[in-house]
Amino acid sequence: MKIQQIGSRGVLFTFQDGDSPMTGETSVYLIEGRYRFYLCDTFLGNRSMSVVKNYIQETPRKELVIFNSHSDYDHIWGNGAFERCEIVTHEFARRRKERDGITISKI
Repeated sequence: MKIQQIGSRGVLFTFQDGDSPMTGETSVYLIEGRYRFYLCDTFLGNRSMSVVKNYIQETPRKELVIFNSHSDYDHIWGNGAFERCEIVTHEFARRRKERDGITISKI
């Protein structure tokens, strides 16, 4: 796992070979706003998001907004790791997941 600060508000979490069941590198990006965190994609489930959750919990008063870039499984399966957050996705991605029997929005 590589964690890299990007500018004053961004953090890039990069999963490398051995950190996940996928080969190669995959990243999720966290932006810290004044009142909220914004997380782009959530990778592969609860375990992969534990390091991001730990980072966010250091500032517990901020809300989390997740935005999924698209609806492939390796971009949305980690959504369930986060409770009481807003999840934003494109309407086509929402329809695809509803068609496949997976709900990706919750509040």
